[in-house]
Amino acid sequence: MLNIEVELSLEAVLAGLDLGSTTDTSGSQEEAEYTRLRAMSVDDLTAVATSSWPSIGDNLSLFINNKPTEINLVSIDVTELEDIEIARLSSLKMQARVPISASDFQFGWASELGLMVLRRTDLENGFAGYVEPGEISPRLALFDVEPASNWKTFVDFIPVGFDHIVPKGLDHILFVVGLFLFSVQFRPLLLQISAFTVAHTITLALASLELIVVPASVVEPLIAISITYVAVENIFVNKISLHRPAIIFGFGLLHGLGFASVLADFGLPGAGFVSALIGFNLGVEIGQLTVIAICFFGFGYWLKDRTWYRSRVVVPLSVFIAAVGGWWAIERIFLS
Repeated sequence: MLNIEVELSLEAVLAGLDLGSTTDTSGSQEEAEYTRLRAMSVDDLTAVATSSWPSIGDNLSLFINNKPTEINLVSIDVTELEDIEIARLSSLKMQARVPISASDFQFGWASELGLMVLRRTDLENGFAGYVEPGEISPRLALFDVEPASNWKTFVDFIPVGFDHIVPKGLDHILFVVGLFLFSVQFRPLLLQISAFTVAHTITLALASLELIVVPASVVEPLIAISITYVAVENIFVNKISLHRPAIIFGFGLLHGLGFASVLADFGLPGAGFVSALIGFNLGVEIGQLTVIAICFFGFGYWLKDRTWYRSRVVVPLSVFIAAVGGWWAIERIFLS
């Protein structure tokens, strides 16, 4: 038997929300049903989900040796919810029969269920990877195989880090754009990026090793505030000072904790931990440099010497970034 466990928001699935495109349930057609389901007790929601299993199962795809395979529900575990304002994850435990001659499998789900983080935990040399909405995983061995080399692990995690910045890390993108807007000159930009890189590298490593643990409810609002601060300072200050790199360093520590939460969700391999960590961090750096390169060649290089560059480019863009960061801070503190 192949054991499968899926963690997801049962209420969102049962309400018919498109998790691949919905970022805010407020105002959606499914909002009323979603709210009704979230208010249910554990027993009531379990009963509804169990009776709806055929439609839920239709959203899941399993292939063994490249052949579609039936998935059977074993149990549904719904988390007790103390605060209706906080989304809860429920666990679906399933099994599938494995033919004697089978060697590999693939798993995926419908695009409406959004991005999947697929982890293989039953083998010593497991697997962790993203599966895009509506796509199927790569073919995974049913039985343990030789662990990936440190080099392969390093290379495999570079795109994971890059992907977290471009295109998925909009908050980190806006922060880096804020750093770029402060000055197109090489020295101020280098000081800021260096301070940010060193700082987030430190906390990424420490948090991944679980030497420091800070809840996302604290980190995410502070990241939003850091975006607003950098943008507001761009509006009123146009010369680099000693305090700017120091503050950027402090904000970098926060962003490193944010990066670490992604790795925690993704899952770091035990044997290649260091290689995966370095690869992920390199991917993050490449993503940041890509954002800077886009800004530089998109408008910085061509407009930086114009007398109106600051008034018509730096200030308006900084106002926009500050407003977005401020809204995120409010949303993450009061509306999440």
